[in-house]
Amino acid sequence: MKGRFSLEIESRKVIYRLNLERKVTVIKGKSGTGKTSMIRVLSDYAELGKDSGVHVSKSSDYQIKIFENRTDWHQELEHAHNSIIFVDEDVRYLYEKKFQSLFQTADCYIVIISRSGMFQQLPYAVSSVYELRTQKNGKISVVQMYRIYQEKIEESKTSYAITEDNPFILHTAPAESSAPAQ
Repeated sequence: MKGRFSLEIESRKVIYRLNLERKVTVIKGKSGTGKTSMIRVLSDYAELGKDSGVHVSKSSDYQIKIFENRTDWHQELEHAHNSIIFVDEDVRYLYEKKFQSLFQTADCYIVIISRSGMFQQLPYAVSSVYELRTQKNGKISVVQMYRIYQEKIEESKTSYAITEDNPFILHTAPAESSAPAQ
């Protein structure tokens, strides 16, 4: 599974709009930002389909799966083709090497819901860390993903970098002299 995938999840009260571009996406946020609610709405949709009252619009034909502690993840990952998996950071097996290894070879994307955004068990790009932002539109809340970190890092003109974990100064470029030229 490769490429960019869009997903819109609409319940009676909330619309979630997501764009996924990488194998691992981390959605970070404080309590009350809608992360757990999004998983709950998706779980209802996965279990009940249209009877859940949830409408899902997808940019292409892929499956949506919700992984919980009770999920038989080994079986699901072996057969997960063209799928997007949503999982909360509290799911225990997410931290197991067997899960991580099998996920790396699976034909799917994963969206990890995290409070800290410091999820380190699976490799992910800094540009794939998002937060959810909510805008009220009458009685409906519209929740969209926003990239937290800029993808383009501008070149610094700093000559020295002081590191916190090592007690030395790293000289990265010759310092320009502030003395006037003679």
